[in-house]
Amino acid sequence: MLRGIRAEHGAEPVRKRPLLIASLDTLIAAAPNTTRAIRDAAILCVGVYGCRRRSEIVGLDFGPGGDGTGYATITNEGLLIKLRRSKTSRMGDEELPYAIPYRRSAPRYCPVLAVERWVEAAGIAPGEALFRGVDRHGNVRPNRLRGGAVGRVVKRAAQDLGMDPACMGGHSLRAGGITSLAKDGLSLPDIQVQSGHKSLGTLATYVRLERSFEDSPLKRLTAYR
Repeated sequence: MLRGIRAEHGAEPVRKRPLLIASLDTLIAAAPNTTRAIRDAAILCVGVYGCRRRSEIVGLDFGPGGDGTGYATITNEGLLIKLRRSKTSRMGDEELPYAIPYRRSAPRYCPVLAVERWVEAAGIAPGEALFRGVDRHGNVRPNRLRGGAVGRVVKRAAQDLGMDPACMGGHSLRAGGITSLAKDGLSLPDIQVQSGHKSLGTLATYVRLERSFEDSPLKRLTAYR
């Protein structure tokens, strides 16, 4: 039905601008050492490196045993995210694992260390909601964040980076992780491992947009050599 509406009215689907890992590094380097900034960095890292949706991010607990839709544990290798329910798996009868390894070559920008800093700063105990609100005085609230809060975090990040916040939103994190992987030349099946897309066709739309010039068959023509 949506395809028919777009065909009749000529409206192109609106895509949020991706937040790339390179931009995230710039943001982390300039972030103040406040409780909210520490939390925001952890949210952005889980979203971008994990290629996760905003509902999956706010649904995470710190370790198993909570009432969230998934949980994250820190191991010797990195951050392991397990989702009980997601957009593509609603039954809750399996745990879908996604790994974020330590970025040992650049500890300052490491996504796992960003989550560790937040857990320590907020005093989050195992089984509790991982991401919560922070008031203007830096006090951590007990309640789990809602999905809309992720979009606000992204828009603040966009403003700090000199981007147009109107072009950014919660989906910028998932799109940013996928796009960063595509820019580095990873194959669709490799990216699918991290994104969890059921369909390679849906995933390919991200990659085609990013690599449309690099992969253009016109470059093989004699006229382009």
